[in-house]
Amino acid sequence: MKLTIPTLTLTLLLTTPSTAIPTTTKRANSCGASTFSVDTTSQATPAHCQTLITLLSSAAFPSYNWPLENTWKSMLTYDTCSFTARTTRSNTRGQIGNEDVYDLLRDTLRDGNRGGLVGAKGVMNCGGVEVEWRVLRSSGNEGGTFIPGLGRIKE
Repeated sequence: MKLTIPTLTLTLLLTTPSTAIPTTTKRANSCGASTFSVDTTSQATPAHCQTLITLLSSAAFPSYNWPLENTWKSMLTYDTCSFTARTTRSNTRGQIGNEDVYDLLRDTLRDGNRGGLVGAKGVMNCGGVEVEWRVLRSSGNEGGTFIPGLGRIKE
């Protein structure tokens, strides 16, 4: 299936049980349960957040842990939707896995929808480090999609 999005074209491999490709790498899951609250101050377009979920669930997306410090870091951005996180204490490093990001984006689409826009925030423990996260509206000025290890991809 070919997925066309405004600033990027991705080719995704869809599998059925008879053609499923076995994986030896489990998706990175570094964090436990999270608090969750709707963020009404900065909301993203649901379709743009869904594009990030589709990317994260793709067989082409590797298991990945994003390193974190005590400054907000945007891990994934597509058009108006951005997932950001940071550690809550200064001089503290941590990490968040792509499975954690997938789960939080999914929960935001399900539970954080207000008036046709989405936004959420919360705090969770990731390997003994407290991490604060947000799904928020990005400026959309960057263009393309940011993918770890590849950087910003533009058409």
